[in-house]
Parts: sequence; C-alpha cells; structure tokens
Amino acid sequence: MLKLFWHWLWDNDNHCINCEFLRDLLEQERRNNRSLMESLLAVNRPASPQIEEKIEQPKPVTTYTSWRVKQQMMEQEDRVKAEVLRRKTEELEKELGVVGPEGPSGPIDEVGVR
Repeated sequence: MLKLFWHWLWDNDNHCINCEFLRDLLEQERRNNRSLMESLLAVNRPASPQIEEKIEQPKPVTTYTSWRVKQQMMEQEDRVKAEVLRRKTEELEKELGVVGPEGPSGPIDEVGVR
C-alpha cells in the first residue's frame, strides 16, 4: 500500500509531456519574476551606501535631584557669573582710567577692611 502511495506521489520517472511543459513554464516564470523583483528593488536602492553618523544624545536629566546637588550647581553658576562680572568691571575701569578697588593704602579685602 505504501509503495502505491509512493509511486503516485513521489515517483517522477513517468512524466507526461504536459507535465514537463508546465514545469518548464513554471520555472521560466519564476526566473522572470525574480529578475523583475531584483530590478525593481535596484531602482529603490541608493547609488552609494550612506554612512550614518551617530550623534551622542545627552543623557536626560532626572526629575529628582537632591538639595545638595542643586546647591552646588547654583554655587558654581554664581562663581562663574561673579568671575565674568569681575573681568568686565576690570576692563571697563582700564578703559575709563578709574582707580580700582586698591586704594593708596593697598587692596581692600573681602570684608571691606584695608
């Protein structure tokens, strides 16, 4: 019984002319479809491969920062602003020819005492 099914389903020794013709026709159509598909895909491909540059994204700032970190950030910003203000003041004093914080008896310290 198994031999009979094998013979009917998978034994390809006995072919009719129509089956051979249809197989050849199917193979030819598959080749045509494959070449058509490749030509259509070639049209959509870029001419030269473009290299994408990776841009490093800054890390997102978390919504919570501790008071100590905020305080340090604000102090650092204040130091930078004070330095910029000091430099601008010195430049302006040089342009105007005004005597700076050091007087005739020497520079004034942070407390205001000579």
